[in-house]
Amino acid sequence: MDNIITITNKIEEIPNLDFKGYVWLDNSSEPILDKHPANIDMKDSFIVEAYLYAKNENISVSIKHLDGTDYISIFDLNKVDPSDYDSQYYIANDQISNINQDYKYLKYIRYWKSETDSNCANMSVKNLKWHAFAGFSMENNNEKTTK
Repeated sequence: MDNIITITNKIEEIPNLDFKGYVWLDNSSEPILDKHPANIDMKDSFIVEAYLYAKNENISVSIKHLDGTDYISIFDLNKVDPSDYDSQYYIANDQISNINQDYKYLKYIRYWKSETDSNCANMSVKNLKWHAFAGFSMENNNEKTTK
């Protein structure tokens, strides 16, 4: 389970994969869908937020821009035991689903880690450690996937 998450601030370190997801630039009123950030003309702009997922490789990427720095997390979801995560679906921003009707919901993987908790008589409890974007859906599958 080592090296699930790689942290960087360089867009060129994002693997060149077939990503589905969105990239939102600071000077844009709508997101750019299904493009690798390296293939976007960012002259006079920067990425405010991006969530990308490569289904075949099971790789998720999150980009946030804060105070002039890109914070990029690359998740290798192949290294996660399926018993340690569940899925959660959220309604996509209208500006995403208006561009592509198949993108009505955002799917996230939620990773839970068992830890001893002194507030629970030192019993092992699962704590949410991180979540990673895992694509889009036309329907809300929360009832089918949450534990």
